Amino acid sequence: MEGADRYIRAVKQNLECPAKYKKALISGLREEIDARFCDDRLSYTEIVAAIGEPADAARELMSSVPETEIARYKKRWLRAAIIAGVVLLIAALIFAAEIIVGIIKSRTMEWEIYISDPY
Repeated sequence: MEGADRYIRAVKQNLECPAKYKKALISGLREEIDARFCDDRLSYTEIVAAIGEPADAARELMSSVPETEIARYKKRWLRAAIIAGVVLLIAALIFAAEIIVGIIKSRTMEWEIYISDPY
């Protein structure tokens, strides 16, 4: 069921909930598709025509997930994104500082050589 697998992947990408809920929702969707469509050669387009767009299916599935769990999930991902951004910013600042220090040292070394050579 290549069409069904593609549809399920598309729905899964649109689910914004913790993994335990996502796994249960996808399992239920898989069972529904298997029960509803006996033809293994069903295309993605045929499944979309029968069930609806993956984003709409994901929204419908998400309605069974408690709002508190969804909010906690989104908050955790937001926190992770902020931490990753801060780490990248610090790494960029350290890199820039290393470059600046390297430039200053190279210019200082030139002056030291020039000053220490009396002739």
